[in-house]
Amino acid sequence: MSTNKIDPITSTLIQNKLGAISDEAGNIIRLLSGSPVASQFHDMNTAFLNANGDVLAQGVFLIFHSIGISAVVKTILREYQENPGINEDDMFICNNPYDGAPHQCEVIVVAPIHYSGRLVAWSGISIHQADVGGPVFGQIAFGAQNIYEEQIPMPAFKIIERGLLRKDLEKEFLIRSRVADLSRVDFRAEVAANNTVKIRFIELLDEYGAETVLKVLDDMVDVTEAKFRDRVRELPDGTWRHRAYMDYEDRIYVCNLEMTKRGDSLVFDFDADGQAPAVVNSTKALTDGNVLNSVLMLLCFGGIPWCPAGLMRAMVINTKPGTILDCMWPAGACAGGGGANVLAVYCVDTCIAQMLDASEKYREYVRTPTAGGLAIVELAGIDQYGRPFFTPILDGVFGTGMGARSYKDGTHSSGVHAAMDSSISNVESMEQLHPVLYLSRYHLPDGCGAGKFVGGSSIAPLWMPHGVEEIGQVITHGFGVAPQSVGISGGYPGVFYQAMIKRNSDVLEQFTQGKLPISFTQINGQLDMTASMHRTSIGKTDVYYDCATIPAAGYGDPIEREPRQVLNDVVNFLVTEEGARQTYGVVFTKDKANRLILDEVGTDQRRKEIKEARKQKGRMPERQIEAGRGQGKIANEAGARRMNEYLSIVQTDHYRVIQCNCGCILGPADQNYKEMSLVVESPARNVEPGIEVSGLAKEFVFREFCCPECQVLFATEVARNGDPYVWDIQLEV
Repeated sequence: MSTNKIDPITSTLIQNKLGAISDEAGNIIRLLSGSPVASQFHDMNTAFLNANGDVLAQGVFLIFHSIGISAVVKTILREYQENPGINEDDMFICNNPYDGAPHQCEVIVVAPIHYSGRLVAWSGISIHQADVGGPVFGQIAFGAQNIYEEQIPMPAFKIIERGLLRKDLEKEFLIRSRVADLSRVDFRAEVAANNTVKIRFIELLDEYGAETVLKVLDDMVDVTEAKFRDRVRELPDGTWRHRAYMDYEDRIYVCNLEMTKRGDSLVFDFDADGQAPAVVNSTKALTDGNVLNSVLMLLCFGGIPWCPAGLMRAMVINTKPGTILDCMWPAGACAGGGGANVLAVYCVDTCIAQMLDASEKYREYVRTPTAGGLAIVELAGIDQYGRPFFTPILDGVFGTGMGARSYKDGTHSSGVHAAMDSSISNVESMEQLHPVLYLSRYHLPDGCGAGKFVGGSSIAPLWMPHGVEEIGQVITHGFGVAPQSVGISGGYPGVFYQAMIKRNSDVLEQFTQGKLPISFTQINGQLDMTASMHRTSIGKTDVYYDCATIPAAGYGDPIEREPRQVLNDVVNFLVTEEGARQTYGVVFTKDKANRLILDEVGTDQRRKEIKEARKQKGRMPERQIEAGRGQGKIANEAGARRMNEYLSIVQTDHYRVIQCNCGCILGPADQNYKEMSLVVESPARNVEPGIEVSGLAKEFVFREFCCPECQVLFATEVARNGDPYVWDIQLEV
């Protein structure tokens, strides 16, 4: 290949055309796929890879899919070079998690691209298909104890040979599916998208010359790595940690992350519990993809190309084989993006947010963890037209709130950051296609993460069967023991996820009276609190409610929130009056027209009461190395190093110490500041007023870490009762 330098205009044009090719492939999938999962939810992605299987460009859908596509291509390159061979116009299909597919319902189709008889690149497409066989309709093989009891995975095999579709192998793929016609259309959409990428890329090679284009592709990787290392080099050196929990089959699984940044590299060291028998495990490829997803979204702003091949050079991701984040055969992994990989996502999101928060230059780019788990509901049975049906309800995934920033609130119902071009389904379309009736979609009051700036609220959907006597299969899968969306710099997490059913409700009776209940509390019936992963059925008078699906976390001490912003939250039904008083310390009166008016005197007094309550209820640290105060705010003093919004590391006459903005010295800078804080520990938060958390969630506590002197809240965590404090911020000193 030529070593001549490509002029920047040509290089930019080629790179932009490569991005346009990926966008066109995504549009083809949306137009041709018959599944709302792809056409509406956009649970899919595209990837363009070099001849070695490294991802150079990808679509704007579910980002972590691209590493799975890369793993599939590398499996083919490693094992199939000679038999069955990799020939021009071949395509391979795969849904084996151990070959790279995120899970069995994520069907990947990849195509080698040849030019002048030479393999020069690959195209890959992934689509979440509605059903690929197995013991249950859909994704979650509830109760499986190994991968053999889930959907039997397909290893990568050649389904199109030299441009001809192998009908025998297509039949082998389709016979597994309960909705074979839908699976056939999705598969053909993937083939069409790959063919389009191949045609467009060959046109690009013809226009600019193969040597020029391939040189630009190589340069993309080098430039991305260099720019990303420059970004990382500007961030403070240190170690950040987080601990996350997942519940499955009456057991709590724990994932710990230690993220170390030194110089221009990042190292992610995961220490997770041993693998589950099935369902919730994550393969190494899926875990790596989710780490990449967070790095792309949170650190690659300001001109860093989104070229995964370059980014992966500057990162080390360590997992332990045989754990829930790096499972080994025959452990099942059918939950895919709804399983243990979520723990990896929120561990990485939290650590990166804290690292950015410690940077004076980049603190404005802090975004608190977006969501506290996943809330997916899968429905299957006979629809209102007498046909078998299956559909996921993904309001609790793509209708999530976005995390708070260090200077403004998060956005509501904006979707997960894993998929920039995701969307929730259209209610009317869902009701036309499937036997469901939506009563409402709304934001749970007091549901989002509180803070000086609040996290975005998520959709809480309320629906029931319609046109059928029952929906025979309703599978819920989410995480309910602890919200993963922990706050930053004293912000609160979002509330716990909880799904509920009102059995034998009076909704139909209310309809006859001309009433439309739009909240769960307006419906009478027998309350059924479901487990985080649960299989049931619902009858025609039952109402299903995803309470507080996955709201985002807050930033900063909630009692520092501007009172007029809290008033606006109450007016917009995001916060209740009682929530404003209890959490934000904001008090209202009412005028003659019964309109809320801010009580400034009452608010000032209430906030003093909250600080006094922290002092009275909290445990004081056993020791402090130095009594007395500093000289007031020190965050901008020469030599001071920012830790977060309220804490800094400063140099005394003898050693470095951690100091609050009020001047209180907590203790040595090389020790866990939480051990030197005023700690308030309370039971886990309610999911909704009047409804307590259930099951294993009762084992968890909410911890608030405050300054012993001024009582400002500078850190929070949700933990299993008795677990040690996480040393989450450890700057190098």
